Amino acid sequence: MNKTKKKSLAPLYYISQGETAEQHLQNIQKVCESGVRLVQLRLKNCTEQEYLNIAKQAKEICNQFNAALIINDSIAVAKAVNAGVHLGQQDETIAKAKSVLKNQLIGAIYWIRPLSVYNHQKEFESDFRS
Repeated sequence: MNKTKKKSLAPLYYISQGETAEQHLQNIQKVCESGVRLVQLRLKNCTEQEYLNIAKQAKEICNQFNAALIINDSIAVAKAVNAGVHLGQQDETIAKAKSVLKNQLIGAIYWIRPLSVYNHQKEFESDFRS
């Protein structure tokens, strides 16, 4: 009997996309069904309450597939749905995220800019050392 091993995919990270909130949720469903286990909900131009409602639905989808959810830009929404957070340069600090979210995944993206963000960069570096 010839048994074939099912190949497993390397872990994939998905950043949500779509024209509408519903499209974001549909795409999250599809990628989770396909094996993605780390999803970043990235919505722009919506109120915090709308973001929270969509995040709750995204969390339910992710839970069905044992996928981790990361909320883009909002520590408050991440805490409310028990998810991780992804922070950019204009968002709250990593130190604050660590104090609020405790053991959740915290991601950040920073890039070198002119001296105007030098102090923010120093804070970023010290956050990761602590």
